Order: sequence, then C-alpha cells, then structure tokens
Amino acid sequence: LTKIRLNILRWLSECEPAADEVADIADWWLMGAKASLKVLAGSRSGAPRGEGARWKETAAAVERCILWEWESRSCDEVTRQIETIYASGPSTQSPESLSNSRVKLVLGLAKEVLQQYRHWQKKGPAADRAVSVLIAALNAALRCFRRLA
Repeated sequence: LTKIRLNILRWLSECEPAADEVADIADWWLMGAKASLKVLAGSRSGAPRGEGARWKETAAAVERCILWEWESRSCDEVTRQIETIYASGPSTQSPESLSNSRVKLVLGLAKEVLQQYRHWQKKGPAADRAVSVLIAALNAALRCFRRLA
C-alpha cells in the first residue's frame, strides 16, 4: 500500500493529470481496490497484532491523497472553464441570448459535477469532495456574473 501511495504521488507530480484522470484513479480505489483490500485483510489468519490498523491507516492516506488531488484539480478546472465562458469578447448575439448561452454552459458544467457526486454518493468523503467542487463552480459563476453586472 505504501508503494501504491508513493507511485500515485509520483504520477500526480510528474504527469500533472487532469481532474477526470484523477477521478478514474479515485473510482478504481473507491469501487474496486479498497473493497479488495478489506477482503484480503479479513482473510489473513495469524496476522501480527496491530497490522490491521496499519493497513487501514495507509489505505485512508491513499484515499485522502487521491480525493484531495481530484477536488483541487476539479475546482481549478471548473473555475477556469466558467471564467472562460464569461470572458468571451464581443458577440453578434443579443445580450439576452449571450446570457442564456452562458447560463446553459454553466449549468452543463454543474450537471457534470453533480453526476460525479451521484456516482460517489455512498462513498462518504468522496461525495463531500464532489459537493465542494459543485460549490466552487457555483461560486465561480456568481463571481463572474457579478463582474458583468
């Protein structure tokens, strides 16, 4: 587990993956690897005392790391996308039509984040991180809207 954690950290720092790539790793961890580790740990007979607590601590550290990276990268990406939507230059569209287009694009981004929340809804900390990204998206939209007003 420690090796997995170190390799994930190295991948994150050297490759600078996008938020959706980190989400794939989080899915692998939350939906498969973590459950397999629990089964494996439960089947170990004669394991030294205290060993169960150590693997759980390391597994929790791996999960925190992956989810923190996903949340951080997602917040940055969604904020950048929303700022890009609102930073569009002169348009041939009417102000009302341009506003409607922006709203539709922002709602589309919010729906994507909400979809991630629903996917991780029963995964506790992962769902909390998805809610945090949704809040960041809504805050970015509000900030950008207020700049225009």
